[in-house]
Amino acid sequence: MYQHVSCKNMSTLQGLFDDQARERGVRLIWIEHDLMDPRTVSRKDMRDRVNNYMTTVMQEEPIDPSLVDFDDDETM
Repeated sequence: MYQHVSCKNMSTLQGLFDDQARERGVRLIWIEHDLMDPRTVSRKDMRDRVNNYMTTVMQEEPIDPSLVDFDDDETM
C-alpha cells in the first residue's frame, strides 16, 4: 500500500498492523493496488490476489464461479 501513497511511514505501520492482527488472531491480506490508475496494477490482478487468498488460505470456494473472472470493461 505505502508504495502507492508515497509514504514510507506506512511500511512501519504495516509491521504494527501485522503484529496486532497476529496477537488477536485476525487474518490480513496485503494487496498492491492503484485504484486511480489500473495500468499500474490492474483490477484483475487485485481480484486474482483476493481469490487466490480465499481459496488457498481460507479454504473457501466461490458461491458463483462466473463472478471470479470477468472483463473489467463491462464494469465501467
